[in-house]
Amino acid sequence: MCDRWLKGWYDRRMSFTVTAFEPTPNPNAIKCVVSPAPTEEPRSYFRAEQAAGDPLAAALFAIPG
Repeated sequence: MCDRWLKGWYDRRMSFTVTAFEPTPNPNAIKCVVSPAPTEEPRSYFRAEQAAGDPLAAALFAIPG
């Protein structure tokens, strides 16, 4: 489902696999571990405005819900 929303970020379907789901302290969030990593280092954003310079994060914030 997410690949439909992220397709605009990258011209072809992204070639990564979700390898694990991990809990977070936030009961409304989950961490998805993917391989290979889409970025070289972790990034965190609390609001869409903070992710404006990061195309992948901006695409994730654009997913409704």
